[in-house]
Amino acid sequence: PKTLKGQSVGYMTFILHLAPAELAGYNTCPKATAGCKAACLNTAGRGGMFKRGETTNTIQQARIRKTKMFFEQRQDFMLALKKDIELGIKQAAKVGLIPVFRLNGTSDLAWEKYDMIPGQNVFECFPDIQFYDYTAILGRKIKGIANYSLTFSDKDGNYGDVIRAIEQGYNIATVFGIKKTLPM
Repeated sequence: PKTLKGQSVGYMTFILHLAPAELAGYNTCPKATAGCKAACLNTAGRGGMFKRGETTNTIQQARIRKTKMFFEQRQDFMLALKKDIELGIKQAAKVGLIPVFRLNGTSDLAWEKYDMIPGQNVFECFPDIQFYDYTAILGRKIKGIANYSLTFSDKDGNYGDVIRAIEQGYNIATVFGIKKTLPM
């Protein structure tokens, strides 16, 4: 629903979902906590629709498969991701929308560190395309990446990091319940 709201103001959002934390046998969320694992979007929407008596579905299997491919066949994964981004750009153009990409839908990887093609990360391969993410990792080397917006995630146990993130100029995302007072 949130990405559909973006369409009403001219944006088409594409989100990459990998298997979170260690679900696929690889750590895609180095700062994962018990609280964020419990509240993870991994089982929201179609990711959480299981047939009675089953503990997995095609969405979960695809996320695990993609995660394993990222760690075990990085070059093939990055070429497939490049093709998917190119397809998304074309799909958005067909309907007159601006494409935006979130690579950490259910992960927290530092995409700036990974080459998509030799010598260029995804942001360098698509300099005219906007990317955005949420992270719990302080100190990511994103200064100078004009087409990447990163918001710091407030979660259980990282209050000190939130204060440092504010000092470093990050936007902050926080989750709160209906009974909790809105942050000011």
